[in-house]
Formats: sequence, structure tokens, C-alpha cells
Amino acid sequence: MQPGETRGMPLQTTYQVMGIHSGEAFVRIGGRPVTHVPAGSIVLFRPQDLSHSRTIGRAPSIQSWVAASPDALTPAQMGALDVAPPLQPLSVAMDRLVSAVLDSSLHIGAAGQRDSDAALLPLAIGVLMLYVQEARLAGRIAETPAFHPSVQAAREEVRLRLDQPIGLTHLAGAAHVTPEHLVRLFRRDLATTPSRYLWEQRLLAGVHLLEHTSLPIAEVATRAGFQTASHFSRAIRRHTGIRPGELRRRARASSTIGDAMLAHP
Repeated sequence: MQPGETRGMPLQTTYQVMGIHSGEAFVRIGGRPVTHVPAGSIVLFRPQDLSHSRTIGRAPSIQSWVAASPDALTPAQMGALDVAPPLQPLSVAMDRLVSAVLDSSLHIGAAGQRDSDAALLPLAIGVLMLYVQEARLAGRIAETPAFHPSVQAAREEVRLRLDQPIGLTHLAGAAHVTPEHLVRLFRRDLATTPSRYLWEQRLLAGVHLLEHTSLPIAEVATRAGFQTASHFSRAIRRHTGIRPGELRRRARASSTIGDAMLAHP
């Protein structure tokens, strides 16, 4: 990437790590302040971050990224990634593993093999779990649970019943607390409200289905829990700036597992 160039995702739907091999980047994750990321660093992006952007500094930058969708991960793996730090040093082991994933991606793509994503997925998950393991060994992950049990129960209920007409009262019942207390717990643990979290998960699910399936947009809207296709389309356009059909076309034009970006001086 060239100096001053900005890239990013208006809606983050995968667990993704990005290595900075040379140069530097200025990264914004969700609504957090911009963070300076020097060469020799690796950054973690998660679906709950909603969006991210990165701007290159004064020198060209070599970056690589590897991603896997939540559907490919176990609840335990996602839980570990959810409490992992957003930034840490790029180790030799991680650098080699990321390079192996990218080399394999290029080899499989050049050979025209079918089901290339399925072949690469175990490697991509390995990269994410190595990120967690290195963070844990360095003491960057607290061993105590990150979220209150009621918050965890409500999040699981959202995952299981995303396509159903559930709301705050239903989630509070599943979490065995009052709606008011669940709101307080969500604000403490996730800096959001249950209703906002539910809406965000519907939006992320809709984007994921657009990017990874050929389902009609009306069916995508239904599976993501939106009342109508038009409501879904307005939500997508409001948060990405483009219509669902265009979002799907752009996703199909890019790699779904990994990529390498090299900017020459």
C-alpha cells in the first residue's frame, strides 16, 4: 500500500489478523481512537468491532491478512478471540505461519483447485489460535471470564434465535435477570445495550450471508431477522454506503481467506 492510502471494511464480519511487515499504519477499530501500528506488529479485528480502517504512513507498507468467519470457529475459539488484545508484536512463528497460508493460497489458486477455501480454513484458524496462544503466554489475556454469565447467556440466545422476533424482554428472560439489569450488564461488559447488540448482530449476519451465499436478498433479510427486505436494504446502505447487491458483487471480487498487499516505492 502506498503512503497516505486508506483501506478498510465498513462492516467487519470475520475474525481477521493483519500483519504489518514494513512501513507503518494508523488503524481505527470501531469507535476507538486511531492507533499507530509500526512494522513488526499484528492487529486483530473481530465482528463485534463492526468496522475498521487503516491509513499508511510516510513510507510504502507491506501487509498481509488472514481471516475466518465465525461459522468456522467453535464458541470456545470465538470466546478466546473476543478477549484477546487488539495489537501485539508479530513473532517469527506467526510470520512464518501467515506466510505459509498465503503461499498455500497462491498455490491452490494457481492450480485452479476446487474447494480452496475449505483447504485453507484449517490454516487460517491456526493463525487465529496462535495469536490467542501468544497473547496468553505473554500475559495479555486475563484468565478470569470477560463477561457476566447473564451477558454470555443473552449473546448465546441472540446467536441461536437471530432469525426470530426477539427483543430485550426475551433476552432478559433467557439471561434470568430483569431487562433493566441486563442493560446495565451489557453497558458494563460490552459498552452497548442488548437491543443495540441484537441489531448489530442482525446486520453482521446479513452482510455475511450476502458475501458468502447466493441466497436472494429477501431470504437473507429473513434469515438475519429483518422484518422486510426493504428494511434490510436501507440498513445495509446506511452503514456501508452501498446497496446489498453491490456489496455482494464486491465481496465476490475479492479473496475470502487471505491476501497479501505489496506496494513498491
